[in-house]
Amino acid sequence: MSSMNPIDNLSKEFRQSFSDECKNEAFDTLKNYFENRDEFNNFVEKLSDSSKKFLRGAVFYKEALKQKRADIKLIMIISIIEAINSEEEFIDFKEWCDRQKEIELTDYDSFKELLKHLKEEYHKIHGCKQKTLTFFENYVIDKDKETLISYFKTEKNIYTEDKLSFKEIVDILYIMRNNFLHLAIIILTSDKESIQQYIKKNGKDFYVNSNIDIKEFEKIFERSFIRYFEEKIKPIK
Repeated sequence: MSSMNPIDNLSKEFRQSFSDECKNEAFDTLKNYFENRDEFNNFVEKLSDSSKKFLRGAVFYKEALKQKRADIKLIMIISIIEAINSEEEFIDFKEWCDRQKEIELTDYDSFKELLKHLKEEYHKIHGCKQKTLTFFENYVIDKDKETLISYFKTEKNIYTEDKLSFKEIVDILYIMRNNFLHLAIIILTSDKESIQQYIKKNGKDFYVNSNIDIKEFEKIFERSFIRYFEEKIKPIK
C-alpha cells in the first residue's frame, strides 16, 4: 500500500496537466518556428531551468495576440520582455536599499555618490527600461532594427542631428509604454494608423509621429523571443 498522500498525487497530476497545456498553447503560438512538435519539445527540454520562462512568455503572448487594440498588444509584448529578463522577484527601490549592507557616510558628497551607485546597481537588477533595451539591442536582428526605426518620424530630432538611432527608438517605445500605463495617454489606436506621441526628454516636451505596423512588430518580437532562448542553449556569437 502506498504511503503517498492522495493530495500529493492530485497536485502532481495537476501540475503535469498544467505543464502539458502550457506546452500545447506555446507550440500553437510559435509553431511556425519549428519543423514539428518533436523539435519544439526538444527545444523546451534543452532550455532546462529557462523552460518555465519560455512557456510562460509564449502563453502570455498568445493572449496578447487575441487583443483587438494595437496598444494593448504592444504593452503586453513589452511586459513579456521585462518578465523573461527578470532573474529576481521585483522589489521597490526602498526595500532593496534596506537589504543592502550598512555603509558609513561621512559627508553629503559621499551620500550622493552612494545614492548614485545604489541606483545604478538597482536598475541593473530591477530596471525595466534597461531590460527592454538589452533585449532589443541584443536579440533583434539588424534588418528588423531598421524596420523599427522606420516606424518613427520627428520634425526636430530630440537626440541627435541625424535620424533616430535604434537605442533612441527603444527609448521612445518605453516612453510610450509609460505614457499608457502611468498617464492614461493613448499610444496606438489601430494597426498602421499614424499617431502623434507626446514625450518628455531632458525636461522638454516633444512630439514624435509613429506609424507602427503591429502585425510586423509581432513577427519582430517572435523572431527575437526565439533568438533570446536559443542563446540559453547555444550562446549567440
